[in-house]
Amino acid sequence: MRVVTSNWSRTYVLASEMQGRDKTLVRVQEPVKRRGEGYLKLRFQLWSYIPQVERTLLIPPSSMLQPFLGSDFSYDDLVRASRWDEDYEQKLAGKEDLDGQRAVIIELVPKPEAPVVYGRLKLWLREEDSVPLKEEFYDEKGVLLKTLRLTEILPKGGHTIPTRWGMTNHLKEGRQTLITVLEAQYDLPLDESRFTKQQLERIEE
Repeated sequence: MRVVTSNWSRTYVLASEMQGRDKTLVRVQEPVKRRGEGYLKLRFQLWSYIPQVERTLLIPPSSMLQPFLGSDFSYDDLVRASRWDEDYEQKLAGKEDLDGQRAVIIELVPKPEAPVVYGRLKLWLREEDSVPLKEEFYDEKGVLLKTLRLTEILPKGGHTIPTRWGMTNHLKEGRQTLITVLEAQYDLPLDESRFTKQQLERIEE
């Protein structure tokens, strides 16, 4: 993950494990000085571990829009604390060509009382196979906050996925975050113990 601003840039190497939609473990591998930092999602809770001070903190729902590692992705973007099918009403908003590919546009509006952090989302899915191509994030007033472009669609681990995720921040000029998927594996046997606070606090060599 490379974070670029008008004044500085920073690169991280991350490893992520997921079990269904309810469990996610993300670990910082590089830079060395931040190695071992981790984030654990258990359904609607998100925990952060800071090895330098040996502290595990619960990130409150009010902080889910805060930047993940100083990037243009929020905590919610990375772990998907909100669920599209449960928390949003979905409707077809049209079709268009996007970078030479036919895309279906889906608009997502939060259901009443849904625990979400965005006022509205728009998704562009490749018509032939529903691979995501683009996503727009809006606040509750309809202001476009940021745009995610998903490109370089390649086979990884038996699945076809976008391997470059470029997030552009529309509120802060000159900011952008690029995630490159180096490797992906699916349907691996993961023990339940991988997704516990005890595992979060265990730094593996």
